[in-house]
Amino acid sequence: ASEYAVVAILCIAVFAYGQKRDRFDPGFWRILILSIVFTQIAELAFTLYIDVYGIMNWVGHYLKLLSFGLLYFGMVQNSLQKPYDTLFRDLDHSMKREQARVKQLEEMNRNLEAFSSSLSHDIRSPLQVIRSYAELIATSCIAKEDDRCDEYVKGLLERIEHIDQLVESLLRLASISVQSPNVQRVNLSEMAEDIIAHLKMQNPQREVSVEVEDGIYAVADPTLAHILLSNLISNAWKYTRPKESAHIEFGTTEQSGRDVFYVRDNGVGFNMDDAERLFEPFQRLHDVDAFEGAGIGLVTAKKVVDAHRGDIWFESEEGVGTTAYFTLGNVSAGIS
Repeated sequence: ASEYAVVAILCIAVFAYGQKRDRFDPGFWRILILSIVFTQIAELAFTLYIDVYGIMNWVGHYLKLLSFGLLYFGMVQNSLQKPYDTLFRDLDHSMKREQARVKQLEEMNRNLEAFSSSLSHDIRSPLQVIRSYAELIATSCIAKEDDRCDEYVKGLLERIEHIDQLVESLLRLASISVQSPNVQRVNLSEMAEDIIAHLKMQNPQREVSVEVEDGIYAVADPTLAHILLSNLISNAWKYTRPKESAHIEFGTTEQSGRDVFYVRDNGVGFNMDDAERLFEPFQRLHDVDAFEGAGIGLVTAKKVVDAHRGDIWFESEEGVGTTAYFTLGNVSAGIS
């Protein structure tokens, strides 16, 4: 019974060493695991022990000698020939973690710089327009001298709505930058249906054919997943507006052996030469007057995907439409 206990303990040791494999020299790690395996086989051989001169007894002792020899060889090779490898490997891992943190901070700084540089245009410009409309209302509408009061008020409300959307987008972007995903099983199909139903309620005059694949699930943060789908589907809804027969589709496909989610539309599309600007804050690929927005939606979508260790990319053709593809990394559950 003791031999089986030793084998079980060594199995746990193999698993533990496997989890920390990157902390060992590859050659030494293989020697260590091989030594443990030989020890396990030796212990199992001892369970078949009959007498001192029995073959299994000899096999067990020879395997133990081989195991100890391998362990000694690995330790000598690792400690004498490469004595500083383990120390420097730990330092290297620490440096890589610090470099990753530095890159994250640099990206946050770039976003802050882009935000600061856009303040004068993206926030101050709408405020100037609001001020102008307010002056017109004050001077013309109150005195009943202008028949276009309704137009002034409408313009004022539109600019207020633009600022409200911009602030909301900035708050979402900021929260995602510091939020860790609280993952659980999420029905993306139902979520997409709810988002589209809300868009139809807001735009009852539009006729858009929608196709949502049933039974799409993912293990993801529900709030972040909703932000991601809402941004992608809202973009599809917005950029199909000039089309008489608008069509939006949400589904899954397989690429390189993995399940990939997509949102496809037959909208205005864009030039793929500009694709690298998609995830830059406050960048717009279309006329601001034709298509409203703060220029933060796709930046926010990428933040959500990055938080789930996934990928997001686009395929598009001007006048034909756009497909947004995304994965949710190691936590993706695919299709139910």
